[in-house]
Amino acid sequence: MNHAVKCKICKRPLVVRTDEECPLEWAQRLLPMATCNRCFDLRARRIAITEKLHNVCMELCTVRYFEKNGATPRTNQLRQKLKIALEKLCPAYMEVIAEYRGRKWDEPCDEFVALLMEKPDKLDACLRYVHKNF
Repeated sequence: MNHAVKCKICKRPLVVRTDEECPLEWAQRLLPMATCNRCFDLRARRIAITEKLHNVCMELCTVRYFEKNGATPRTNQLRQKLKIALEKLCPAYMEVIAEYRGRKWDEPCDEFVALLMEKPDKLDACLRYVHKNF
């Protein structure tokens, strides 16, 4: 059976096929969650990069805590490693969003990285801003 629905994310029209034996109540529960392949791919790629960014920012928060209580050479080395990781992950995130929006991203993310190095606890707000306003 075919059902005409809209993508949950981009609101484009979709046609979802269900098995003839599928109870209508089940289909009615699942159809509002339908997404097109393009939006699902964006979501999957974005989640993978976001998880890595969260891990890096959590480590940065730990480093900042130890620096407040007496910085050691080890925290300085770790901070540099985390900065390198952010310098790779931030452009990757921007590329995913740009590709979804039909644009190309080839600029460095120096300001984004600097902000996260200074305030790693603001990651979620930064990602929301980029996703909505890019």
